Amino acid sequence: MDKTYTIIPDFLLDYDLTLSETVALAVIYGFCQDGESDFHGSYNYLARKCRCSRQWAIEIVASLVKKGLVQKEVTESKGVKSCSYRVTFRGSQESLPPVKKVDRGSQESLPRGSQESLPNNISIENINEKKDIKFNFLSALKSLGVSDEVAHAWMQVRKTKRATNTEIAFNSIKREIDNSGRPADECIRTAVERSWSGFKAEWMPKQPVKRETWEEFKRRNNL
Repeated sequence: MDKTYTIIPDFLLDYDLTLSETVALAVIYGFCQDGESDFHGSYNYLARKCRCSRQWAIEIVASLVKKGLVQKEVTESKGVKSCSYRVTFRGSQESLPPVKKVDRGSQESLPRGSQESLPNNISIENINEKKDIKFNFLSALKSLGVSDEVAHAWMQVRKTKRATNTEIAFNSIKREIDNSGRPADECIRTAVERSWSGFKAEWMPKQPVKRETWEEFKRRNNL
């Protein structure tokens, strides 16, 4: 049984992030909260923490970099490139216990918890490249903010319609949700109610414009 765990400080919840982005940010912050260390872990490591695929972990980190919460640095040694990451903020005063440095990695020192030693990103990439995490369509939906009830209901709809739950299909759906400008839970709930196996932004019903009644107009203008 894996007894390791990741702590998410309360102040990280103040950012407008998805659950997966918050977890990834907490992991990176845990390694560099002392202000001196960087995160040298692999995308496979973040994928395990976020319960997603390696490709999705890459997109999560890219999103954090784009939002200015994480800084990426690429170094090259003997023709081999490696990446390191650090958060761009100091965090709150109620921070986690300090990270203790160990040989070839970092060690999380946590109260009443276990310690976890992580090799540098070059080594772990080579070790885990053949053990990539299988994409989970349901978990990916929930990471967008779709409720558990709605996500499971849509999975049943898709099963009935024999839709494939691939990462490519999910990325297409995510783009359409973003284009709709509506919350992901609202979009997928509509898909469930209308038995859609897929989703397009243009399929969402237009929000009716509320018109002011004559009585409301008179009250507002003291007539």
